[in-house]
Amino acid sequence: MHRSRSSSSGFSLIEAVVAMALLALALPSIYALMFGAITRATRASDRAAALLRAESVLVQAKSEFHGQFGVREEDDPDGRSTVETMPFPVLKQKASTSTQKDASLPVRLIVSVQARSGPPVVLDTLFLFREERR
Repeated sequence: MHRSRSSSSGFSLIEAVVAMALLALALPSIYALMFGAITRATRASDRAAALLRAESVLVQAKSEFHGQFGVREEDDPDGRSTVETMPFPVLKQKASTSTQKDASLPVRLIVSVQARSGPPVVLDTLFLFREERR
């Protein structure tokens, strides 16, 4: 007698074991990829927040500058910021066409923001300061 195989549905024990082994090998890699992506996204978000804060401090420092050079440090719940202002050396022009009234002073402004976590953000810029005569 010859038995004919009936079509059976489902998985055999060997197929189930192979599937479990593949899953056991793949899950740690998938977890590592997901965890790494979350970590990088968090770091990028922290860096963007620190950069936004540094830009805000930079704008505020430029608007509050009144010709006095030096270093100012501030602590707040988000971290520490340092603003340093100094005159920027300029080569003397041979023929000065500007009058004393129009004279402007180039100022170097360095803003450093250190968040509670992550690397510091440093912005270094120049701007022209014009002292208003009254």
